[in-house]
Formats: sequence, C-alpha cells, structure tokens
Amino acid sequence: MADRRSMKQIVSYMKTLDVRPLLGKVTCPTLIIHFTGDLAVPIRMGRYLHSHIAGSEFLEIAGVDHCNLANSPEAINKIRAFLAG
Repeated sequence: MADRRSMKQIVSYMKTLDVRPLLGKVTCPTLIIHFTGDLAVPIRMGRYLHSHIAGSEFLEIAGVDHCNLANSPEAINKIRAFLAG
C-alpha cells in the first residue's frame, strides 16, 4: 500500500496524462471493468475507453470502490473467463 504522500503524487501525475490519442492503436485483448458509482473515476470514462478500444470487453459493476474487485464475484468470474479466452 502507498502512503498518503505517495498517493497524492500518483493522483497528481495521473491528472497530467492523456492517452486518448493512443486508444485506437490498442490491438491486444482488453477488458475494462468499472464500478458504476466510482467516486474517483466517473463511469463515463470507462465507457469512453470501451468505445475507443476496438474489440474491448466492458463490465459495469454496481459499487463505488474501484479498488475492491475481491467483493465482486461477477468481476472475478469475468476476469477468469477473459484470461482463459
């Protein structure tokens, strides 16, 4: 786990990144999982990724914590199926 100072640095750095021009170049299988009520990253951003990465798979999960996939059997099953495919 990162401490508070490290997390602030990471978030600050993330705000400077814009990878949108690169999304059309993604050619590998891509699974996007997003919590519908994520308080840090709005669901519209996950939907945007999905609409701009050809052939990507998208799973919306009810919830607000984008870091806690362990509490979502649906997500775990989707990840397993994706990796097996």
